[in-house]
Amino acid sequence: MSTGQGQEPLQSGSAKASRDPGQIRERLVWRSAVLMLLAVTGWLFYVAFDAQERAEELEQEVLQLSEMAEVDISLGLSSEAIDRFEAAGIEQAPDEHLFADLEGKSAWLAESSSFDGDVEIVRGKSLVLTDHWALVKLATEHGDGKALLSFSLADDGAVEWQMLANTLDRK
Repeated sequence: MSTGQGQEPLQSGSAKASRDPGQIRERLVWRSAVLMLLAVTGWLFYVAFDAQERAEELEQEVLQLSEMAEVDISLGLSSEAIDRFEAAGIEQAPDEHLFADLEGKSAWLAESSSFDGDVEIVRGKSLVLTDHWALVKLATEHGDGKALLSFSLADDGAVEWQMLANTLDRK
């Protein structure tokens, strides 16, 4: 509907209201709020998904570490080794027998460890690590030391020793 030349057609009330600056600002604020809400929701989904992936990776690492931790690292002689000592006719405790045998070989200890002078075993600080290894605390005139020894038990109860490594803490 037009009222004459050069005049604009009459517009309905809703069209005029849509151009009201207050309503334009209000619509802009609402649209911005909805857009921000969508952006925050998307970001939260991304963070949650990333956290889920990281949790799964950590679970896999824990499983791998637990599998590696299942390796038995107990100190001392196994029951099979104790049975071998008993079968050889040794009535002493196996570690006592080993250290008593080693005390009789102080000359061998001094020679194989390159320590000068007499070498004595400190039994209270020596330890049988496994069925074949012992860590022995040594006392010499020049200081204390440690030796990592390998041993094997013969069927008759004789013990064969081998020096693997040693160290001397000089006084």
